[in-house]
Amino acid sequence: MITKYLSSLGALVLDISPWLILGFLIAGLIQEFVPARTLLRYFGANDWKSIGRASLAGLAVSVCSCGAIPIAVTLRNKGAATATALTFLLAAPWAGFIQFFILSGFIGAKNTLVIFIFAITVAFISGLILSKLEKFKLIEQKLVSDSILEKEIFIESKTKKFPVRVKKSLYYSWDAFKEMAKYLGIGILLASVLKAFVPTSFVSKYLGVKSSLDPILVAIPVSAAIELCSEGFSIFTGQLYQMGATLGVIFVMMMVGVTTDFTELSVIWGKFGRKSALWYLATATIVAFLAAHIIDWCF
Repeated sequence: MITKYLSSLGALVLDISPWLILGFLIAGLIQEFVPARTLLRYFGANDWKSIGRASLAGLAVSVCSCGAIPIAVTLRNKGAATATALTFLLAAPWAGFIQFFILSGFIGAKNTLVIFIFAITVAFISGLILSKLEKFKLIEQKLVSDSILEKEIFIESKTKKFPVRVKKSLYYSWDAFKEMAKYLGIGILLASVLKAFVPTSFVSKYLGVKSSLDPILVAIPVSAAIELCSEGFSIFTGQLYQMGATLGVIFVMMMVGVTTDFTELSVIWGKFGRKSALWYLATATIVAFLAAHIIDWCF
């Protein structure tokens, strides 16, 4: 059993390593050349434009679910609407380059693009609902800030030579890897267990197209019970897809897995408020559930 497990682990690491390396390198470049704080000034209003920007911000920031938490809190502290900050928190983990490259290695670029488009759409729709709730004061309101957002001036970055900035981006890549290594490792270890010991027929029976139960409904409590960052979920669900799970199952496990993460919910509860945490959980889960069925019907 140990030999079988180690063989599966080694094969999995070899499969995903090129995607991980490429994803972290690109994330480092973005961190150096596209500072996240420049996005803050665009998130102040509680309207569809700010919600849309928050949904797409992950493309520029490229952070995992854990990394999105402090940014979302900072956005709100700087004057962003509660709904806008929560939208960013939901969208950012699935709109980054790292997740794209990891998932592509398992499910292919086309299916990964479908997942990304739907993830951003779910975040946007959830954000619009939360925006209405905020306007009707059903969730905690945005924090009132007396200060005006400072214009972001990065003199130091401008004076650096290009090779120096590239070197700095490598440091950011390594730093990002160190932050995510624990969660990536958990995802790889769990995926290796699936690969080595769980029969493909078992996954197909309960999470596949021919499942007698609703596979998406089955996947929700499973994903809620697993504590992983978005990268770890990318690996875990990618392995499930290769074993017969539907694309909708992969999608709902990724979205619900992040929204039900204990760390994320505890931060929202503490920094945003109890009503924000509960409505965020309910809204994102329901919208993701419906979107997952659309994915399985269409793809």
